[in-house]
Amino acid sequence: MLGDNLRTIREYRGMTQIDLAERIGVTSAAVSSWETGRTEPRIGMIERMAVALNCQKSDIIGYDKPMDLTDHERNIIIAYRQNKEMQLAVDRLLGIERIKLYNKKTGELRKEENNVGD
Repeated sequence: MLGDNLRTIREYRGMTQIDLAERIGVTSAAVSSWETGRTEPRIGMIERMAVALNCQKSDIIGYDKPMDLTDHERNIIIAYRQNKEMQLAVDRLLGIERIKLYNKKTGELRKEENNVGD
């Protein structure tokens, strides 16, 4: 479960095993070993992964069952995350409005997120 969750989140974020390994200070072989279930990371490493992947530790550990995606669906998500034009086209097709979040402290637009209209 942990390995599947880790792989799904990593790919959703558009990262390779090497990318994640570099961000958390381990080898890509270690990431592979976790994803295949051969070994399990210690809680401190799960915390580092959560920061690197911008998610909750529970998302990686698997308290909540992640979406069960086919390889095709996973590939579509990866392509979507890596291609800004595709994101805009898909968002338009699905009626998803993009909004920018205003950071009151800095006075800047800090990131872009999707907001599905009700």
